[in-house]
Amino acid sequence: MKNKFYISLLLSAMLVGGFISCSDDFLDGVQTDVIRDSQIQQGDPVRSARALLDGAYKNLFNPTANILRTSHDDFGLRAIQLATDLMADDFVLLAPSAGGGWCRFDYENDNRLLNYRRPTNTWRQLYNLILSTNDALRILERIETSSAALDRVEGELRGMRAFSYFKLINLYQQPYNVNKNAPGVPIRDIDISKPGRNTVSEVYDLILSDLFLAYDLLEGKGMSSAVALSEYSVAGMLARVLSFVNDYPNQWQEVAKFAGIAAQGAPLMNTQAQFRSGLNSITVPEVLWGSSINAETTTFFASFFSHLDPFGSGYGGDLGSFKGVTSVLYDKMDPADLRLSWFSDGTSAIYDRRPYSTAGLQGVLPKYASLKFTEFSRRNFTADYIYMRSSEFFYVQAEALFFAGNEGGARTALETVMKTRIEGYSAAALSGTALLNEIRFHKRIDTWGDGVRLFDMKWRGEAMDRTGTNHAVVAIMKLDPNPMEWIFQIPQAEMDANDAITENNP
Repeated sequence: MKNKFYISLLLSAMLVGGFISCSDDFLDGVQTDVIRDSQIQQGDPVRSARALLDGAYKNLFNPTANILRTSHDDFGLRAIQLATDLMADDFVLLAPSAGGGWCRFDYENDNRLLNYRRPTNTWRQLYNLILSTNDALRILERIETSSAALDRVEGELRGMRAFSYFKLINLYQQPYNVNKNAPGVPIRDIDISKPGRNTVSEVYDLILSDLFLAYDLLEGKGMSSAVALSEYSVAGMLARVLSFVNDYPNQWQEVAKFAGIAAQGAPLMNTQAQFRSGLNSITVPEVLWGSSINAETTTFFASFFSHLDPFGSGYGGDLGSFKGVTSVLYDKMDPADLRLSWFSDGTSAIYDRRPYSTAGLQGVLPKYASLKFTEFSRRNFTADYIYMRSSEFFYVQAEALFFAGNEGGARTALETVMKTRIEGYSAAALSGTALLNEIRFHKRIDTWGDGVRLFDMKWRGEAMDRTGTNHAVVAIMKLDPNPMEWIFQIPQAEMDANDAITENNP
């Protein structure tokens, strides 16, 4: 019936074909399409919940084993992160007409309407994660005795669900600190369905409840694997979320606390070789959370490295759709900054960075072109995805301490991370606005391409201004703070199927 929540209908339809992308290989080593209810009842519920969670982790980069993917700009979380970076000001399409135009519409901030792919795929993928985590949490409800294994899997599940809702509410409505009473998105909890447009505040209540519980459950357990959420990645999520919640008690002290915890989760990169690694493995320093990808799970041309690796056979390589950094950042970087190796200077030969030849390239990439994300010798799109790094949270902590009135602490946090980027770096002479600008400048460089920038611009209320830079003239050059161009419309399929949603975003 139409008044059934659309996502529920989608789930029911996809279960027949293996909508939940996990299988008995997590339980008994037997590959099947879905975990059957009889197997859940007869087996260990913690293992069954873990199997569903592992399927959700896979869906982060290979949405429902290719069932939901519809195009080559549709490859899970990294696709969403790439799209939001393209919508902001630090990410440049150096050849916007090349490569089939898969990224051009995001770059032009013209990919938000209800019948477009980006809003539809994003909605579908994030609610898919929410439904998978809810199914697993229902299994855990049957358990009466607590255990470390139970706490860990529940903590990861709640962290995943909160992360999904946080993305949804900030992509389909204005930020909390702009209008917390604005109509948001449907809420699906374990036993509760609220299919209407719950307010931004109501969605944040669920997000924070999940994250605080997740942190409590995971605290002290460390990182079992970079693929799994941990106390550190959940603390990072809390720092990000609380940055939006302007009426939270002691907001900036709390942001600084959780950012400080996240920052300690993985050691910082500190050598040129590490910065030139291509950030293609979850084993490199700084990784708090990511996905391990192999020849069986790769999504080939529909993948992040297809779009970003300038030496590969994908859109960002052989097809010439190079991505790059804005001149506003690159031109102000210190010559001693190890992060300069993330971008082409436009003159130096780059054969030392490419262990194979690529047709059509002459050994020099355009100035500002990205070298940050490369596969090197692996031309089979099996590079890992990195979703969260510890370095980000030194900047988050520094900014929060600044707002909390602790400029000394802000300088210390900034110097800690920057000394691994620029030898002998000091922020001793900085204070006030100059210190805040320095923190934000270096965060923009460090998190370039990580899907962070647009969300920072949203909670800060920053306008977008691409004028006077290397941005392509086809792009929208200026936007006011928190424009409608940064808010997706609810997909047409949801509007058609869900009677509880009667009004879309403008």
